[in-house]
Amino acid sequence: MMEEHEVTQEQAEKWIREQYQRPDEETAAREVLDAKCAELDVPGHEVEFDPDEAEKCGAFREDALNEEDAIEAALDQEI
Repeated sequence: MMEEHEVTQEQAEKWIREQYQRPDEETAAREVLDAKCAELDVPGHEVEFDPDEAEKCGAFREDALNEEDAIEAALDQEI
């Protein structure tokens, strides 16, 4: 049977600080990007990406008609 050791909150926090290893910048950025990508599956939820993040996700520059031009184009059609 395992022996139980009394550990104070201070000792536990000290142990955690000693054991924690901060991820490198690339890993941290990838984790943030992965979390944002997971949020894309939530209906109605808007997720903001900076240009670098969007590029890494394979996004493209939006060059479609804006809403005003689309409405105008629809009105120009002959029936």
